[in-house]
Amino acid sequence: MQHEPNTGGATLMARFRNHPLAILLLLYAAYAAGYIYRTSFVVNGRRYFCLFDDAMISMRYAAHLAGGRGLVWNAGGERVEGITNPLWTMMMAACHLLPVEPRFMSLVVQLVGVLLLTANLVAVWRIAQLLSNGSRTAGIAAVVLTAFYLPLNTWGLQGMEVSALALLVTLAMEHALRALHDIRFTTVPIVLLGIATMIRLDAAVPFVLMTIYLAWNDVVHRRRYLRTGLFVLACWVALQTGLRWWYYGELLPNTYYLKMTGVPLLVRVTRGAYTLAKFIVTMNPLLAAAPVLLALKRRDYRFWLPLLLVAAQMCYSVYVGGDAWEWWGGSNRYISIAMPGFMIALALTLVRIAERLKRWIAEAGIGMERLNRAVTPALVTTVVLMLNSIHGHQALGEMFLLAPPLHHADNVLNVERAELLARVTTSDVVIATCTAGTLPYFLDRPMVDILGKNDKTVARETAHLDSGLQRFIRVTPGHQKWDYSHSIGELHPDIVVDLWGDGGDAEMYLRGEYLTVRVCGLDLHVRRNSPRICWALVRPVTMERGYVLAAGAEH
Repeated sequence: MQHEPNTGGATLMARFRNHPLAILLLLYAAYAAGYIYRTSFVVNGRRYFCLFDDAMISMRYAAHLAGGRGLVWNAGGERVEGITNPLWTMMMAACHLLPVEPRFMSLVVQLVGVLLLTANLVAVWRIAQLLSNGSRTAGIAAVVLTAFYLPLNTWGLQGMEVSALALLVTLAMEHALRALHDIRFTTVPIVLLGIATMIRLDAAVPFVLMTIYLAWNDVVHRRRYLRTGLFVLACWVALQTGLRWWYYGELLPNTYYLKMTGVPLLVRVTRGAYTLAKFIVTMNPLLAAAPVLLALKRRDYRFWLPLLLVAAQMCYSVYVGGDAWEWWGGSNRYISIAMPGFMIALALTLVRIAERLKRWIAEAGIGMERLNRAVTPALVTTVVLMLNSIHGHQALGEMFLLAPPLHHADNVLNVERAELLARVTTSDVVIATCTAGTLPYFLDRPMVDILGKNDKTVARETAHLDSGLQRFIRVTPGHQKWDYSHSIGELHPDIVVDLWGDGGDAEMYLRGEYLTVRVCGLDLHVRRNSPRICWALVRPVTMERGYVLAAGAEH
C-alpha cells in the first residue's frame, strides 16, 4: 500500500513565502488576543478586563464625559486636567457610548490597540522593504522583531496611547522617506505628527525632529518644510492651549506641574540618564550599537531617520527623568513609540550579518543547505529573546503568555476592593487613594488623589526626595509628591484606602479620627462615625488594637 507524501508542511511554507505579511499579521492578531485574555481575571464569579492603572485614569475621565458629567476625574468636582492624552481619552469616551458593561469596556479599548499595532506592522513592513530594496527577509525580520517586543505590547495592549503614537510615528516615517526618495514635497508626515500632539503634547519631539530632517535632506523644499512645520505645530499647540484654558483655566496640564516642577533639573536628568543606561545595558549594548554602525557604513540618509527618532525620544526621556515603571525594564512609554523604527534598522543589520554567515558557511565547504536556510531565523529568534529578557526569565514568561502581564495582580486587588467598598459605602462617600485608575473607575465614588495627578494643590508642591546620592536615582516621576495635611487633614475623606511609602507622616492625621480596617488583606483607614459607611456590615476583630473587618472580606 502506497502512502501519499505529507505535503501539509510544504503547503504551509509555500503560503508563507507567497503571503508572508498576511500570515504574520494573523499570527500577531492571535498572539494579541492571547495577551489580552491574560490581562483579564475573575472576581466573584465575573470576568473583568482591565487596562494599566494610568490608562484607567483616562477611562474614568472618558466615562464621565460620555455620561454628560464633564471631562473630569470626579463627577461634579473641580476641573483638573489629570490626563496627558486628550485625543486618546476622546476615543475612550466614544467607546463608552457603546452598550457595554464597565467590566468589558477595557476590552473594547484593547481591541482598538490591536488594530493600531497591526496597522503599525504593515507600515514597518513597507519601510523595511523600502530601505532594503524589496527584501522579503528584511521585512519579515522587522515585523517579527516589532510584533513580539514585550514593552510595545504591554503599553499598547493595556490601553496606553503608545499604540496610536507608534503608528503615527511609523506612518510619518514611511511618508517622509518616500517623499525624499521621489524628491517631492509632502505635508503628510507633518499632519500625522500634528495629530499625534493632540494625543500627547510631547509628540512635539518627533514632530520637530521630522521637520528638521525633511528640511535638511530636501534642499529644494527646505524653506517650505520649515514654514509648514512651524505653522502646523503652532496651530496644534495653540488649539490645545486655548481649549485647556477655556475648560480647566490652566495653560499646562496638571501632570506637568506634578512631574516637572518641585524636582531639581539635575536630579531629573541624572535619574533619566541612569534609567536610559540601564535600558541599553539590559537590551545589550551590541544590539543597540549594531544599527548605528551599519548606518555609518551605508552612509544612506534614509537609514538615519528611524535611529534619529529613537535618539530624540531617548533624549526626551532623560530630560523628564524617565518613566515611573523603569524597574520593569525595556523601553519606557516615551521610547517605545519610536522602537518600531529601531526594529527596522536592527532587522536590516541582522539580515546583513546573516548574509555574511551564509557566505562563511559556503566558503568553509560545509555544504549544508538547511543550515544556510536556518541562519536568519535562528538569528532573529535569538535577538527576540534577548530584547525581551528585560527583567530576566520572568519577562520571557510574560512574552510567551505563561505569566500574567505587568500590574495584573494590582488590578485584581483593586477590583476586589472596589466591589467590597461599593457594598459597605453610600454613593457620596469620599475615598482617598494612591491608585487613581482602576479602583476609582470601578467604584465610581468621589475620590481624593493622594499622589496629586488629579489634585492641583499636591501637584504644585515640592517633591519628597531621598538624601545623599540616592536622590539622583531613587526618583519615581509622578509619585514623589504627597501632602497628608491636605489630602487627609483638610479634605477629611471617609476612607483612606492606601498610603504612599511607609505612610509614617500620615499618622498624625489618622490618629484618633480614623479606625484601621482590614479589607482584602490590606489595612484601610475609616473615619469614625462617618454617616457614609454602612456600619451594620462592619464587625470588630481585635478590639484592643482598634482593628475592624468589613463583612465578607475574609473570603
